[in-house]
Amino acid sequence: MIASTELELAELAKNKVLAITVEPEIGFQYQCHINRILDFGAFAEIAPGKEGLIHISKLAPYRVKKVTDVVNLGDEVIVEVIRIDNEKGRIDLKLVKKL
Repeated sequence: MIASTELELAELAKNKVLAITVEPEIGFQYQCHINRILDFGAFAEIAPGKEGLIHISKLAPYRVKKVTDVVNLGDEVIVEVIRIDNEKGRIDLKLVKKL
C-alpha cells in the first residue's frame, strides 16, 4: 500500500516499486544505461539491482573490435532480453538502439 497526500508523489513511489520488482522476460525491451564495461561486453542495469550483459557480439550486426567503439559508460540504450539463466542469475541482452 502506498499512501500520500499528493497523487503525483504516490505515482512516483508506485513506479519506483514496480521498477524494483520487475521480473525480466525474454523478448522484452528495456531502456537503461551502461554501468560497467569489460573487454568482452557491457553491463546494463535494466531495473534497480537487475543487471544484464550485452556481449561484444551482441552490440552490433557487424564485428566489433572494442566495446567502447559502440557504447561508453553512462550511455542510455535500449536493450532486449535474449536469455535468462536463473540458476546462475545471468541475464543476456542485445543492443537494440543507442539513445
